[in-house]
Amino acid sequence: MGYKFHSPWLLRLALLHVSAVHKSPAPTLPLIGDSVLALIVIEQCSATYPTASGGDLTIAKHKLCSREACTANARALGLEEVVVVGRCLSTQVGNGLDADDPNWTSSSVTAEAFEAVLGAVYLDGGLERARDMYVRCFPLPESIREVNKWEKKPA
Repeated sequence: MGYKFHSPWLLRLALLHVSAVHKSPAPTLPLIGDSVLALIVIEQCSATYPTASGGDLTIAKHKLCSREACTANARALGLEEVVVVGRCLSTQVGNGLDADDPNWTSSSVTAEAFEAVLGAVYLDGGLERARDMYVRCFPLPESIREVNKWEKKPA
């Protein structure tokens, strides 16, 4: 991830899924992370592709902030290996899921973990640190430009 927390407890909270406790101690972390992610994605796309319309930016935001994208980001960071889930999710293993398979954790859990971690980075270090971490780990995919036929900003 490339970010060192000043308050490591924020990272621990971000990786504690609500299923592991009676009530989530940090229910707003995924919501904060989702909002920060949307802002970073819009900034990144509009700075890189200044000819993109508002509609194009909305499409890009939906693609890059989707459950699928957040799940892929979480897995790229290895979060599905460290997120703490409760017994109710752990029992899914008995329903045909293999506990040794790193992909057994549901996509909603891993997506939420990614948003929570990004929210924790934002609370710990501010928007600039969250932006730096995201842009470094997840540069804009070429597919965004190709789908929307955007002109890249000259260097």
